[in-house]
Amino acid sequence: MVYAGLIMLLVGFLALFKGFVEKKWFLKLAFWTLFLPFIATSFGWIMAEVGRQPFIVYGLLKVKDAASPNIQPSDVWFSLLSMGILYAILIVVEVGLMIKYANKIPEESNVQPEVA
Repeated sequence: MVYAGLIMLLVGFLALFKGFVEKKWFLKLAFWTLFLPFIATSFGWIMAEVGRQPFIVYGLLKVKDAASPNIQPSDVWFSLLSMGILYAILIVVEVGLMIKYANKIPEESNVQPEVA
């Protein structure tokens, strides 16, 4: 997550300079950084959830004591599948919106650019 955040900050900082925005390689790099927030959030969540298990194993709390007797395996599968389906729907919608607005031709504007 930290590396993804630093890359996004670096690309944003470089975008402030006019020379970088006009270069083709920078535009390609900027496009691919659009996906970094989603990747960073997902992997951060996975690391947080995986990181919980060692604390149970290393003697603070046994796994058998941490497991809830009231939750059935079908409840876990339902939760896992529903979250997976929800994430898949959100990915399709997000990518669809990105493609839609990336291909949209901007309307002509009456605003004149300021001359420095």
